[in-house]
Amino acid sequence: MENDQAQEELLLIYMPIQSTFIDATTGQSALEDILPQLQERYQEEIIQLTGQEEGYYIHSEEEAKQFVREILGVDLSKFEEVEVHSRNHFYLQGTSEGLITQNYFWQGKEIRNLDDEASLSNEASLSNEVNFFPHLSVEVCADTGKLQGFQMENRAPNKASEQAIEKESKKKTEAVTGKETETAEVAEHTTRTEKTKLLEKAISFLEKQLPEGTTTWNLTIIENEKYLEQLPEWIDKEKIEQNLAHQQNIYINISYIHEGIPYPQRSYSITFDPETGQMISFYGNPLNYASLEFATKQGIISAEEAKKIYLDANKPELAYIWQEYFGQKAPAPQLIFMPNQFNANKTLINAHTGQFME
Repeated sequence: MENDQAQEELLLIYMPIQSTFIDATTGQSALEDILPQLQERYQEEIIQLTGQEEGYYIHSEEEAKQFVREILGVDLSKFEEVEVHSRNHFYLQGTSEGLITQNYFWQGKEIRNLDDEASLSNEASLSNEVNFFPHLSVEVCADTGKLQGFQMENRAPNKASEQAIEKESKKKTEAVTGKETETAEVAEHTTRTEKTKLLEKAISFLEKQLPEGTTTWNLTIIENEKYLEQLPEWIDKEKIEQNLAHQQNIYINISYIHEGIPYPQRSYSITFDPETGQMISFYGNPLNYASLEFATKQGIISAEEAKKIYLDANKPELAYIWQEYFGQKAPAPQLIFMPNQFNANKTLINAHTGQFME
C-alpha cells in the first residue's frame, strides 16, 4: 500500500547550513568569493501552496501515452513502443517495506552527433561521434496509479548547447559594437518574464499533486546558466566541453516547513528546459506525511549551545587542497583550515539531548 508506514516521531536536530574552508593566508572563507554568484544562481523564498489532491493518475499504457502527449506535450511518434516495468523502488520511513512502482519507458531512435556533420566520412570526426538515444520514463504507484515522477531527455548533448553558444557569440559581438548594455537590459527583462511563467507552471502542477489544504514551503530556483560565472579565474573556460558548459536547465524545488522548521526530506522538484519551456523531469516523494509525528520544540537547546557543541567537536585543522574543475588543476595547492575530514559523524546534533546523532 502506498500509505502504509510505521508511526514514528521525527527528531528535531541542529545541523550546519554550509560546509566550507578558510584560506590560511587571507583568513577568508571560500564562500566569501562565490557568495554573490551563488545568490544570483540560487533564489529562495517562503511560499504558501494550496494542495488540491487531484494529482495525475495513470493505470494503463494508454493513459500513460495520454499524459505524455497532453500534459508533457511530447510527440510520441518519434519514440519506440512503450516498455512497462515494475520495481520495489521507495523504502518507507521506519520500515523495510518498499513502494511498488510501475515504470513506463520510451526510447527514441539513435541520434548521431558530430562536431562537423559535413565531414561524416572523416575518420577523425567519427572518433568524436556521440551516439544519443532520446528517452522518456514515467513512474507511478503500482497500487493507486498516482504519478511519482517522470524524466525526459530528448536533446542530444551537442545540439542542446548550440543555442547557448550562439547567444554567447552574439554577446561578445555586441560588447565590441557597444550594444551590450542595452541588449543585456532587454535580455534580463525577458529572462525574468520567462522565469515567472515557468514558476507559475510549476506551482500549478505541484498544487495538483499536493494533499488538500494550505501548507508552507521553502521554494528554491536554481539556474545553471550562471554556473560558469562561479568558476575561479584560473579556469580556461574554452577548454570545457560545450555540452558540459551549457547545461542551462532551470530547477524548481519545494521543501516542506513544519511550524517554521525545515523538513527537507519532504520535497518535490521540477526541471525545465529554458529554451522550450518544457518540463523535462519531476520527482514527488511518495511518503504519507500526514501519519508522521513531529517532535515538539519544547525543551530543546539553543542554537548558540548547538554551535558551541559543534565547534568543540570540529576544531579547524590545517590541510592542503589542490582544487580541480573539469580536469583543470589550480596553479598550486592551497593551505587551508577545515574541520577534521574523518569526523563526519559529528555534524547532526539532537536538539533535545545535545548529543551527536550516531
